[in-house]
Amino acid sequence: MQRSKPGEARGHRRVSYMTPLRIEFADGRTVDGQCQDISEGGLFVVTKAECSLNKPVKVRLPLPVGGKVVVIEATTRWSDERLDGRGIGLELRNPPKDVKDSIRKYVELMAAHER
Repeated sequence: MQRSKPGEARGHRRVSYMTPLRIEFADGRTVDGQCQDISEGGLFVVTKAECSLNKPVKVRLPLPVGGKVVVIEATTRWSDERLDGRGIGLELRNPPKDVKDSIRKYVELMAAHER
């Protein structure tokens, strides 16, 4: 596993969120993937794409509350080989308020059912 900041604690609670998404890299290359979990701070994605750390990307995905499809700027923070794909940790960069609100509501709803 390769991480940009080893041992760094996560600042936001993560919950399962399985949805297809598309990642666009700065060079224009796109790749499809599957979101596995989500937090106000980021996403864990499984994809076949190779990625470099600390690179800007754009992520197109449906929001967990309401299903509106949005494009969010993110940064690749870590990668980890997973099963037959590649796991990528993406940190969200300044998501709009409606995006943060949707994610926050979803995390709160899911976390309430984990207790």
